[in-house]
Amino acid sequence: MPDQPNCPACKGRGWILGFTGNCYDQIQRCDVCTKFDGDEAAYQALEAAVRCALLLLAQPEDRKHIEGVLEMLQQFHPFR
Repeated sequence: MPDQPNCPACKGRGWILGFTGNCYDQIQRCDVCTKFDGDEAAYQALEAAVRCALLLLAQPEDRKHIEGVLEMLQQFHPFR
């Protein structure tokens, strides 16, 4: 069932928030629609979408700062 826009589990995103311990803190591939090959691919797609949205919505003078923060956050990437 790859890439179902109306997937009931992820609503077409291809990823879901995983629950570990006492909070939702993992990005996981949706195993219902299998839009992505695995958790890492789902995480990378979400990361790219967030990066793009932040840079598109930011004021020009804020973009350099946002890029710096995004680069700093790379050290927390769960698959590196």
